[in-house]
Amino acid sequence: MRESAWAGLFALAMIGAPVALAGCGSATPGGLVTSRERSEPRIMGEAFPQPLQATSEAQAQEIDYRGQRALQLSNGLVTVVALPGAEGRIVSYRLGAFEYLHTSSATAAEQQQNGGRTTEGGEVVRVIESGASPPAPLLAGEGSEALPRPAGEGAAVPPGTSAGGTPAPLTTGAWKGEVLTARGIYAEVELLGPEDKQVGLRLTRLLRLYAGSTRLQVTDTLENTGKQPLKCALETVTQLVGAPDKVAPSGQVRLYLPLTPTREHREGFWSRLNEGDTSQFATGGLGRLLEVAYKGKAGEVAANVRSGWLGYAESSGGHALVRRFIASPTGEYAEGAPVRVRTTEAKAGEAWVELLTASATEEIKAGGVLVLAQDWYATVLPGPIVEASETAAIGEALTLKPEGEGLRLRGRLGVFAPGKVVITLLDASGQRLGEPIAIKATPSAAVVIDQAISGVAGAAAVRLALENASGTPMGDIAQVPLPAPRG
Repeated sequence: MRESAWAGLFALAMIGAPVALAGCGSATPGGLVTSRERSEPRIMGEAFPQPLQATSEAQAQEIDYRGQRALQLSNGLVTVVALPGAEGRIVSYRLGAFEYLHTSSATAAEQQQNGGRTTEGGEVVRVIESGASPPAPLLAGEGSEALPRPAGEGAAVPPGTSAGGTPAPLTTGAWKGEVLTARGIYAEVELLGPEDKQVGLRLTRLLRLYAGSTRLQVTDTLENTGKQPLKCALETVTQLVGAPDKVAPSGQVRLYLPLTPTREHREGFWSRLNEGDTSQFATGGLGRLLEVAYKGKAGEVAANVRSGWLGYAESSGGHALVRRFIASPTGEYAEGAPVRVRTTEAKAGEAWVELLTASATEEIKAGGVLVLAQDWYATVLPGPIVEASETAAIGEALTLKPEGEGLRLRGRLGVFAPGKVVITLLDASGQRLGEPIAIKATPSAAVVIDQAISGVAGAAAVRLALENASGTPMGDIAQVPLPAPRG
């Protein structure tokens, strides 16, 4: 069916932010894996024309960032900046002009403690050694201490130092960064950490941005360069903007986490502070979905998130961020859960929320690796976020209700790449019935669906999928079963 024929078939409202974007394509979601396998992109469609034109290729280059050497990835849709000289941290992820990551300049005292690093915040990766109690990071990050390292007969040494009293390489050593793929259907950069020869570990970060999509794949690899097996985990610490509208936090920023209850924690989450605010954390009317409403108070919870996604939404401009990963259903986690959320006390114009995502603890054989891979996606969806796939975030659950001789489909979502949302009736065997209904969609506006559907005889479900501008399938958004017959 030609695009012009779709216009009258779909009732659509666009809730927009002042960002005009374009592009195509996503592939399989990232995950917590333990191999060097990398998923390759399967989308190579044309850019969807918008006032702010997406580039036909993703690009990577060196830039100056506040006087520091940085590596930038861009595709006309999102822009990513990483600093090799600041522990390989990601300091910017922007959809159009909107910045999701919180950063700040380090004070003189902080620079003395962190080895001269001038930038704090953003996202950093750290290593957690499983034998410590409580588990301690080998690589210091925000809100953490360095691992007490063995000296002689098991004596501990000060945080951030090796047995000989020199700075621990994983904490203060120099990182390197280079562009691996300068342009193409994806662009990528590598951030290589220093080797800690005493412990026998090296960290590498690979950042890959796909053309025509908001998808950023971040793959953190811990290599055991020593001769003995080591039991470790990886954890990323991400500081997200807590006051995008520059006013005191009062719930404008919210996080959404799908929970899996356990015997010990029937709600699926628990407070990690003896003192601290817990009113910001609640399941409310969202079922097994934890909603964190940031109000500028300090607090921290651990969340048993095994469904593979996390959501962030802010109400001032409706911008949303989704993090996708694969959590081990039976894995052992150093902090008892794959995810923690830490809210900070807002002061002096600084307000942010920390999201900590970890791999399961594993033994790494000599020469082996542990990999933590996560995909980032951006869109416009004011919240809540009740579900997320590799193609879209859903803000209002999709429902089908009888209406006359047909049905009405309702819901709200935000796509991760421009293209077309395609609605198709399916029979019980999954085969298409009739002609699909389609509409243009872009990450710069939420899609509000209120669609009448006729000709439902023999149908068993309705499928929503995303295609790029050239008609190449990008993946399913959701399938909604038809309601049971009345009477």
